Formats: sequence, structure tokens, C-alpha cells
Amino acid sequence: QWDSGYSNASTATTSTIAAPGSFAASAVTDTRTDLSWADNTTDETGFKIERCEGEGCSNYVEITTAAANATTYSNTGLTPSVNYCYRVRAYKTATCGWNTVYSNESCDQTYSASPTALTATPVNSMVIQLNWTDNAADEDGYELEVQIFNGKFVRIATLAADAASFTDTMSIEPEKQYKYRVRAYRGADNSPYSNEATATTPAYLTGDSTCY
Repeated sequence: QWDSGYSNASTATTSTIAAPGSFAASAVTDTRTDLSWADNTTDETGFKIERCEGEGCSNYVEITTAAANATTYSNTGLTPSVNYCYRVRAYKTATCGWNTVYSNESCDQTYSASPTALTATPVNSMVIQLNWTDNAADEDGYELEVQIFNGKFVRIATLAADAASFTDTMSIEPEKQYKYRVRAYRGADNSPYSNEATATTPAYLTGDSTCY
């Protein structure tokens, strides 16, 4: 009777199966929310992302999957001024596949809807009339900007909620071109800008003034 000597020793490390950590949802426009998390697993197939809508919602549905080792996702095509909540879990597709428990939940509200159809129309050589479509329902107001000599835009007016027009009489000169844009704001959140609208003032005519 005899026993052989032992083989070499070998070690193996089992997979880490842990929920994603530090999950956060942050609205960045009126139709987009960015998600981020910590990848706490070692051999996942990917991540399952779920979403629900409304304050205090709990009816989550899976909206997409992200690849293995992903730690971010941008959810686009959302509705302005809606509160969206999210959660994520890692999963593995295999004979003995698995899902981790869910991450923490995180919610944020998309920004107020961006204004559209901005137009700029010269009234005379010293006045430009601006009009746009107010698409927002919960904005605090609007910020109107004009482009200056170096190509940058500067704010020339802060307007009340539901504003959809403005008459610019500030340093308007004959036969010059002016370019404008406008956006809604709610607290510290700003919607994307509207289209840019350009107007060229006509030559001065006797009687032209900022009173019209």
C-alpha cells in the first residue's frame, strides 16, 4: 500500500456577485438623463437598467441593457419636466446565470421644455421684434441672449414665465446684423437653447426711433 506525493497546489477565486454601487441619475437636458454607477462584479455579461416615471413611482420596467464593465448610460428621448427614477443590476448569461440585487434607486426631473421657432424681425432701423414658441409648462422664466463682436452670446433680458416675445431696442443700429437665442430656466436648470435667429436692420429713415 502506498500514496503518491501531492500534486502542485492550485487556487481559484470565485466571481464577485455584488450589486452596482453609488448609482446616480442626473438630468442634463429637457429630454436626457445620465446614469452612472460603480461596477462591483468581476465577470458580468452586462447590466439591466430599469426606469419608472412620476414622483414616488415603483412600477419599474427594464428599458435597456449595458455592456459588461459599463459604468454609465445616457437615457435620451425623454419628456420634459417629468420625474424619472432608475435602478440597475448586473447579470450573467450562462448555464448557471445570475442577477445581482438592485442598486439604490435614483431620481431626477428633466428640464423645462426648450423654446422653438424663434424669429427676429426688424421693425425699423433701431428696433428688432423677437417671437418664439413657449413649450414649457413649469419654467421660472426665459433668458434671451444676443451674439456680440467676438462670437459669444451675452444675456440681454430675463423674462417671466410664459413669455413668448421681446422687443429689443438696446443699442440697435441701422444696417447691422443681430443674432439671438433663448432658453427656459427653472431654478438652476436651463433648457437647451432655441434655434438661433438673425435679423439685419434697414437703413435709417427719418422718424425711426425706439418708440414705434
